[in-house]
Amino acid sequence: MTSTNQHESQPTPQHLELELCWNNSKMTTTGNQLLTDHKPLLVILTTKEINKLSNRLQRLRMRLLKFNYDVQYVPGKTFHVPDALSRAPLHEGVRDELSSSSCSEEVVRKHQEEDQEMQLLKKFVVETWPGKPPTAVTPYFKFRNELKIHNNLICYRDRLVIPRALRKQCLRVLHDGHLGTPKCLEKAKTTVWWPELRRHLKDMVENCETCIKHRQPVVEPMIPSTVPSRPWKVLGADLAYYNGKNYLVVQDYYSKYPEIRKLKKLTSLETIEYLKDIFSHHGIPEELRSDNGKQFDSLEFRTFAKDYGFRWVSSSPEFQQSNGQAESAVKLLKTILKKNEDPFLGMLAYRNTPLSCGASPAQLLFGRQLRDRVPAISRRLVPKLPNHQAIRREMEAEKQRQKHHYDRRHRTKDNAELKAGDRVWLIHRKEEGMVQTPDETPRSYWVKTPHGQVRRNRQHLQKLPELGENPPRNSEPEIMSSPTNKQPKTPTPPVSARPNRTKKPPGRFKDFVIN
Repeated sequence: MTSTNQHESQPTPQHLELELCWNNSKMTTTGNQLLTDHKPLLVILTTKEINKLSNRLQRLRMRLLKFNYDVQYVPGKTFHVPDALSRAPLHEGVRDELSSSSCSEEVVRKHQEEDQEMQLLKKFVVETWPGKPPTAVTPYFKFRNELKIHNNLICYRDRLVIPRALRKQCLRVLHDGHLGTPKCLEKAKTTVWWPELRRHLKDMVENCETCIKHRQPVVEPMIPSTVPSRPWKVLGADLAYYNGKNYLVVQDYYSKYPEIRKLKKLTSLETIEYLKDIFSHHGIPEELRSDNGKQFDSLEFRTFAKDYGFRWVSSSPEFQQSNGQAESAVKLLKTILKKNEDPFLGMLAYRNTPLSCGASPAQLLFGRQLRDRVPAISRRLVPKLPNHQAIRREMEAEKQRQKHHYDRRHRTKDNAELKAGDRVWLIHRKEEGMVQTPDETPRSYWVKTPHGQVRRNRQHLQKLPELGENPPRNSEPEIMSSPTNKQPKTPTPPVSARPNRTKKPPGRFKDFVIN
């Protein structure tokens, strides 16, 4: 094989190996059987028509036309001889381990012969079904017309009926590869069957720890922030880094009025000094929201918040969405610094530009328009208070529109709430933990991990099954409780889909008798 062939996709080297092997060994042109664990090769050699292949694959296929061969796919875990030649062998009982986890036709035959329920079912399939079958085979009664005997095996259509003792092992085999519920069901539709197989397989996949740990987190519905009742009541703060410099960004939740300060040092004391400067211009807010940076989550900053009389609220770590107002202010700052030679004029232009509510940030905060380089009549600069009630209604309607579009675009879904003692998987840290207590902020939890206690948003936590109920890999649902334990369902009378209404004939028919 040339160096060029070695860099081709997997089917090409296997084609060349087949051609070389059959030509050198001078095999007969009939009766050759090819076993492969590479499924695409099966499609290329047999299933797909030769004119639908690419030119390169057509040439490879045409070289093998002189041979008459039968291609069969064999899973890699049961492909012992070629697989053993391709790697260093293990000196332990590999063969015993593979045979114990297999679910072959002979194993099914043996369990059907030893299972009393299967023998009773086989008797009814061969002879005839009674009007009221025994309780053990009642779940099979409604499928009686689809059951048959093939090679002394009970089958449902073209699928093997799996005895109760073999079902957990069969579920594990069906879930090989961790392909999810739809793929496992498609695999089962062509191989095995038993009553309630769909439910058992779905429970198996949903409780598989490997699948849970690699599952994509569910996007939860947006929780829009409440519109404050007045300007400068709630602020959002964050730190930004741009072009080698650090900035403190503060924005009002009501007016969207931004304040920016360049930091000399990334310390709590430096951040506190600039916040004091901002508060001296506009006043002290009631609430300040930020992330969990060390400049905010420190003893000095907590003391500062207590002395100045405002409440500090932190977002969930590693979840920037919960501090969205400050994040949008950071994006605004970087845009202005990138596009403007004089960033102060850029900030002035933003503060004077009307928002979707019709008023600019300066009008909402100060009650007046700021004078800039755009010519305007004098009365436009006269202070005039906006209609805050109407503006607040418009802001709330805008937030609801944003929530509607976000939820529809992301197809959001609520996660189940966690409680103390639940096992969880921390997605970003890739380790297990246990929920200690919920945090005061929505969808935020304190979790105990092997490396200490951390706070995380529900978006970053995947709930794991309890150890006593669902072992990590062998987590299968309880297979069909005995039919004798089932309570008979009380038949409910049929309900009409159409509503009942009072029939009142027109007045012109009052002299007639109408049936």
